[in-house]
Amino acid sequence: MALNQKFIENISYFVSNNFSLRKLTLSWSQIKSNDLLLLLESLKKVMHLQYLDLSAIPFEGHKAAELTGLITEHIKFNTSLVHLNMSYCNLDDMELMAIIMAMKKSKSLLVVHLSGNSMKSKTKDKLLGTLRSTADPKSDANYVSFNSFSSKFL
Repeated sequence: MALNQKFIENISYFVSNNFSLRKLTLSWSQIKSNDLLLLLESLKKVMHLQYLDLSAIPFEGHKAAELTGLITEHIKFNTSLVHLNMSYCNLDDMELMAIIMAMKKSKSLLVVHLSGNSMKSKTKDKLLGTLRSTADPKSDANYVSFNSFSSKFL
């Protein structure tokens, strides 16, 4: 069952005006692309969000680039975000590369889940290289998971 427009508007308002919100889980919500755009736009004001789970929400069609753009902006500029789950979002290599490039700019991201997306070996290699170059070698918290594969990347 898809979420109705009024519900999305209420959630977007709540998200953008709740300064104590630390965790947002939308996984398996069957949210439509236009509604997800509205919700992700509201995240621009939420720089204290630490955990974002968008797993199993398909980023497809003509809105995929816009959705990915909003996520990458959040990755780059939210200095509190430590955990991102985008497993099974139907991300292609181009969208995954955009996320990888945003991860290079993140000052806080520790955990990223990308399992179940169509990721070529070249993209996996780029992801691991990016993570190795930006990781804190003293931290045990640097993990990535993709395609049923978890790896400590240091």
